[in-house]
Amino acid sequence: MKLLLTAFEAFNGRPTNIAQLAVSYVTLNNSQIEVNKKYLPVALFSSFQYINSYIEKEKPDVIILCGEAIDRKKISLEIKAKNFINKKIDYKDEVNLNQKLIIEKGPQTIYSIFPSIEALSHLFTHFIQAEISLDAGEYICNALYYQVMYYHPQIPCIFVHFPSPTSSLSIDQMSKALEIIIQSL
Repeated sequence: MKLLLTAFEAFNGRPTNIAQLAVSYVTLNNSQIEVNKKYLPVALFSSFQYINSYIEKEKPDVIILCGEAIDRKKISLEIKAKNFINKKIDYKDEVNLNQKLIIEKGPQTIYSIFPSIEALSHLFTHFIQAEISLDAGEYICNALYYQVMYYHPQIPCIFVHFPSPTSSLSIDQMSKALEIIIQSL
């Protein structure tokens, strides 16, 4: 199985991105799973263009997108993306977002075909703090997730949001959570 694992690069002048660290620490000793890691720019449409060219060239069997949601307390497995942006201007892409829709004639919501409940069950078995979420946000994380599922509906895809690290949920545990999710497939 060929798996694409992504995270966003650091942004807002910070030296690191929690999701990028978690992804970078993932190591699997499973010859049946080929994990390809990609780090994406924090830019509304460039991030999708970058990942889309990889998807079309390499044809992964599964996609796991990762981002950070520092206000959350648990790892969130997002099961849907909505066709909505709540930002006026994306300075990195220099795009004025007057339309508020990611894809003009796209459906309001797209649900993931990724086996999220099974992945969550495996995380619980390993005592990892995690939850199912219905809100991937209203900006880049959600927009990337929506575009990937819209243009590649046949590929199981999940977006995983990571909270700020704590004593009970470290970066190493977040990385282990990704390994557990991957091995649950």
